Amino acid sequence: MSESIDFVDYMIAELERRKAKNQRYSLRAFSRLLGVDSSRLSKILRRERPLSAEMIQDMGAKLNLSTPAVRRYLDHAKISQLQKRQEVVGQEPIHVSLEQLGSISDFRHYWVLELMKLTDFVPKVEYVAKKIQISKELAQVFIDNLQTVGLLKIHDDGTWEDLSHGASTDVISTNVKCAIHVSNQDQVLQLSQEALKKVSMKSRDHSSIMVATNVEKLEAARQMIKAFRRSLAIFLEDTPEKNCLYQTSISLFPLTQLDSNDETIS
Repeated sequence: MSESIDFVDYMIAELERRKAKNQRYSLRAFSRLLGVDSSRLSKILRRERPLSAEMIQDMGAKLNLSTPAVRRYLDHAKISQLQKRQEVVGQEPIHVSLEQLGSISDFRHYWVLELMKLTDFVPKVEYVAKKIQISKELAQVFIDNLQTVGLLKIHDDGTWEDLSHGASTDVISTNVKCAIHVSNQDQVLQLSQEALKKVSMKSRDHSSIMVATNVEKLEAARQMIKAFRRSLAIFLEDTPEKNCLYQTSISLFPLTQLDSNDETIS
């Protein structure tokens, strides 16, 4: 039986496996094994009821799954939950034009949106200025720009709404592959260099590895990096109290000259 990374898929396959082995085996017997009411289990298998992380861990233990296997199911579930949170029913994804992106090319605009996730967030320009160590005037410019491009809404009662739906740093990557994206990454690398020199090892991680490979594996490597970034973001965000912002930067680039037909930035 091939192993799915979706826990519901796994349970459905496991139930079918047990039925094939014992024709008298039923959903009721499976529910007793898992310690869940049969009607609730039926809804879970039809994806009409959600599965909490605690239920996945408990059921995984009762099905004698290994710790790494349970962790894979948990990671997949968290990724799925994050993707669902970022979907707004009946609303098209945010599309930002090149001209609009140019007005928020300073990466600190996105810090403002991410600050809104902090536990102690206060929707005031003074809070933003203090947190990211800029003047109140510049903080107000960032806030105004975000409203102009449609990524931030300030309601009449003073509350702020992140219209990127929590995916603030996805705005550039999903809208444009150009000099603006390069500028964004350049700013991130500069911040990384500053942290390397100024921040204690206890509060950061900088590491690298060099490998010999074949360029044909690059696309698969990109997908692995993308999955890792999502998994890491979910792990870091999975806390009831958020008190700081961190930036993750992963680079994969050639050290030797590639074929002349490979893309370069002019």
